[in-house]
Amino acid sequence: MKKLLKQGDNCHWNLEGIEFAIEERVGDPALFVGRVRELEFLYRWADNVRKKLSRSIAFLGRRKIGKSLILERLYNILYSEQKGLIPFYYEFAEGRRSAKEFYIDFTIRFYMQVVGYYTRDITWNRDAFVYNSRITKIETLLEEIAALSFQNRKKIANRLEGHLRLLEREMPLYEYVLAAVDVSRGFATMVGVEEQVVQMLDEFQYLNMCIDAGVEKKSCKAYMSAAESRVAPLLITGSLMGVVSEDLMLYLPHRFSEIPVPKMESAE
Repeated sequence: MKKLLKQGDNCHWNLEGIEFAIEERVGDPALFVGRVRELEFLYRWADNVRKKLSRSIAFLGRRKIGKSLILERLYNILYSEQKGLIPFYYEFAEGRRSAKEFYIDFTIRFYMQVVGYYTRDITWNRDAFVYNSRITKIETLLEEIAALSFQNRKKIANRLEGHLRLLEREMPLYEYVLAAVDVSRGFATMVGVEEQVVQMLDEFQYLNMCIDAGVEKKSCKAYMSAAESRVAPLLITGSLMGVVSEDLMLYLPHRFSEIPVPKMESAE
């Protein structure tokens, strides 16, 4: 598959060949203009994930400057190119919930997007993003994929059954955060899985602020080891730049390279 990140005229992007597996918040994809340096940087970073060379990065900028849209476009390009990079997008939301609820949601949304990548059925990807369409139980996801035939289906089913067994145990809340953090990396390191995972975690500050992990108040610590993965590195964003930067410095030192996202240039 040829490179799909191509510039058009007047700061527009050439959309030929891009399958929009997820809906971009810009609406009409043709309305996404500019951000040339940022997209080209992330595209090179993702290509190096395929070579197991990239480290985790933090993409930090103020609200409403297009960080999420950049990630969405990168997602659709990686999905369309089929170069062995499985894109996974997860947005941490405001609103309190337990670590166990987070673990279930994170696991289901990850595997829905993996199934969408392997089957080339974007319904899986789209439904993973829509609250009313999203599968809410791991048992249901197992039933849904049982009738399908696609690459690594048995491996995925085995992983999901393992997640169900873990949920049957009573554990401290923070243990569920640790389990969620390992979902993507655990899949990418399975024997026989040749793809790498590009993890895009949006609004990372809400991991600490909104996930009830019991006695552990800084859930981001769970990424201490996972952030060093070369088969499923992290691309995180944060709108509360000071908060995220401080969390990375205090609790995840030397795990992320911080990349500031400026306002768009006037020429764009």
